[in-house]
Amino acid sequence: VVSAHESADVPADGPPMHSYGDDKLTDVVRILGLLPQEALANEELQHDFILPPLRADLELAETYDRNLPTPLDAAITAMGGVQDEMINANDLDEWRRLTTSRFARIMFDSDHFFTHSTTAEVVSALLHEVGEVKTQLPASIRIGEPRPYPELPLHDQFRKQAAHNPEAPAVVSEMGILT
Repeated sequence: VVSAHESADVPADGPPMHSYGDDKLTDVVRILGLLPQEALANEELQHDFILPPLRADLELAETYDRNLPTPLDAAITAMGGVQDEMINANDLDEWRRLTTSRFARIMFDSDHFFTHSTTAEVVSALLHEVGEVKTQLPASIRIGEPRPYPELPLHDQFRKQAAHNPEAPAVVSEMGILT
């Protein structure tokens, strides 16, 4: 599910905003109307809770490797607001080319912050989309014999196995091998 964002393969235009200083980023946020003025007026809220995740979100979008293999074999649902002045229905439709699976675009009678003003409708649409995707899964994944949950949680099973085989590789990643 993507929310009010242009397609991942569309290059960011303009300078990378994630590298802006706090004052300049706040000005951009204010000009674009990305946050309520009340939130921006509270400096502690702004510096501790608003700017860090916003900057991280911008960095993710602005530095995304657009050369990754596509399309993906995964359903994509693109959602947006009809009155959004930044992202329109055509922008959301661009996500279609990034999947070989199901694509849906859902528009809400709202603006860029449709998730706030149409929360009930968004939740209903999400539940519907999950149901649609679920019906397309192979029966072996959707329908199977119930299995009891293991006696031990996964982390305890991992510890038990590690105690029995202390020298065996447990986790292998590009950072190394953990035993």
